[in-house]
Amino acid sequence: MNLVVPPGPGLPSGLVVPEAELVERFSRSPGPGGQSVNTTDSRVELEYDAAVSTVLTDAQRARVVGRLGSPVRVVATEHRSQHRNRVAARERLAERLREALAPPPPPRRPTKPTRGSQQRRPIVPGTPVSKPTPIFTKLDPSIVDEELARLAD
Repeated sequence: MNLVVPPGPGLPSGLVVPEAELVERFSRSPGPGGQSVNTTDSRVELEYDAAVSTVLTDAQRARVVGRLGSPVRVVATEHRSQHRNRVAARERLAERLREALAPPPPPRRPTKPTRGSQQRRPIVPGTPVSKPTPIFTKLDPSIVDEELARLAD
């Protein structure tokens, strides 16, 4: 059963890892399960060696090995059945590979803080204090009287 990695960022057409490149190990799973848990090898460990994989390009291989290391191991023990744990391990490995193959986010472009945000910052001792620019200024009462008289005419 091949491992299918769905399309995502950095992986526009998805990826199919052949069964020959995956190593599966089965062992007894801890936890609840009744009498059958003592006799069934339901724990699944799935291993993928990305450093020698033939389906990855050199850039993809470097990205996966740099982010996840090599080999990549995934363990599934949450289900009582071996088959369900195999499916869960494959889904988990596919998701980890998809996340590792995603390109890094673009670098942040530095921006200048706004004047308002600078004025709202708490004052730290030893730093110069900038006074906020007043929105309304006080008017001379004589100018107000002159303007009101002019408007009344």
